[in-house]
Amino acid sequence: MKKSARSYQPSGGTYRVNSAKLELPRGSHFTALNIPVADGDLCLFELGRHLTIGRWTPNRAGLDWIIQPGRLIPIVGDVPVRILGKVLPVEMTARQIAASGAEDFTAIIRDDYARRIGQ
Repeated sequence: MKKSARSYQPSGGTYRVNSAKLELPRGSHFTALNIPVADGDLCLFELGRHLTIGRWTPNRAGLDWIIQPGRLIPIVGDVPVRILGKVLPVEMTARQIAASGAEDFTAIIRDDYARRIGQ
């Protein structure tokens, strides 16, 4: 049985979804924040050299899992798996952000907006 590493990385940066097989729509933007994750949270994962998002489900039937639409991915084998952070869509409202459990997203959203408009 293999366990995934809860190795949180620094917050920051935005990502764009380039697959139609994930929970967020293709083309949407999100950030991954360095805050604790709970069972069922949408997270950014590093699987070997690849990044993906999915719902984190630890210790079910003796395994940790990544849940994606139509897929259950057990954490087994030799590929290293790390949780890089909790996923928050950039398009979230201030109320949703405040309810998400993070302390201060203002700077992240401001910086992301400035990047998108080219400032």
